[in-house]
Amino acid sequence: GVMLDVTARRAVEEELAEREAHLRLLLEEVPAVIWSVDADLRFTSSTGGGLGALGLRPGEVVGRTLEDFFGTGDPSFPAIAAHRRALAGEPVDYELVWAGRTYHSHVEPLRAADGAVRGAVGVAVDLTDRKAAEEELRRSYELLRRADAHRRELMARLVRAQEEERRRIAADIHDDAVQKMTAVGLRLEALARRVEDETARELLARLQATVATTITRLRTLLFELRPPALDRSGLADALRERLAQLRDEAGLSVELEDRGPAPLPDEIKITAYRIAQEALANVRKHAAARSVRVALDNLDGGLLVRVADDGVGFQAADLGAAEPGHLGLEAMRERAEQAGGWLRVRSRPGAGTTVEAWLPLAGGAGSPGSDVVPTTPGSLGPASPTPGSPGA
Repeated sequence: GVMLDVTARRAVEEELAEREAHLRLLLEEVPAVIWSVDADLRFTSSTGGGLGALGLRPGEVVGRTLEDFFGTGDPSFPAIAAHRRALAGEPVDYELVWAGRTYHSHVEPLRAADGAVRGAVGVAVDLTDRKAAEEELRRSYELLRRADAHRRELMARLVRAQEEERRRIAADIHDDAVQKMTAVGLRLEALARRVEDETARELLARLQATVATTITRLRTLLFELRPPALDRSGLADALRERLAQLRDEAGLSVELEDRGPAPLPDEIKITAYRIAQEALANVRKHAAARSVRVALDNLDGGLLVRVADDGVGFQAADLGAAEPGHLGLEAMRERAEQAGGWLRVRSRPGAGTTVEAWLPLAGGAGSPGSDVVPTTPGSLGPASPTPGSPGA
């Protein structure tokens, strides 16, 4: 007799059996269909968790041919054509709708040790749910695209209506109030030349000064209603004129940086100007600033408008309702959101205030929403984008 030590072999066999069981379980649970066929296109194996969707059990189709399974011998049928190409040595991908499900399949040649093709092996992944999700996503995107186009059209109409009303009011003021006040001023001047009484002359002089001040304010109102440079030269020149006016009236140091896209659609140009105009009005009324800087930038397929001052700033909790006579933060935010953009305000007592508004030119990045957030002391100028914002 002969006695051999097979302990190591038994250990290897047990490990191999365990791995085979694990692999079999894995193949049965994977959400796909895996099969193999011989050179006669007869199934030699079938497994995978995807068999259940076809009403099949693992190994149930073994022994049947592809023609028998699909009920056709048409060589142009996608599955049959793909397997014949695989038997010829070519890996093939194809898509097939079967039993109400959509499958993406990949078939490879199955080669023997000598390299000869003995059959084919394939795997099919059920794309039905993903296709349905993609179609639903496509429909949702189309609805959003149409809604966005409709919103843009409404916004453009609203802006045009507002600006037309501003033009009409400006024309009425120019043709009526300014002309009449100018005529009053000329008559007072003529009357003053004919009056000899010193007291009456002083009274007429005060009246003339009042009329001149009124005419100046009316002309300023005309500029605010519709700055000529906005139509003539564009957004940057209109803001330069507004900054020059602010410098002359309030003694501020002003600066404009123009790196924005051009040309701008009328509604975006007008909306950006109105937001910057209100932000500059707030600087003059509330900031007690020494300098103000306006920047126009090209960001994420849109226009970024930034107005930064070195004034007293404020706490977010101190931001109350808009004062009579100006739009306030809420109106600026509404203007930006009507255009599909966002508005952000950064401020802190003693650290100045930065107002940023982003307006998309043609369906740019999404909006992080409007907010009022504190800045660190001494922060003047470009605010760092927050995580998740279009500038991040």
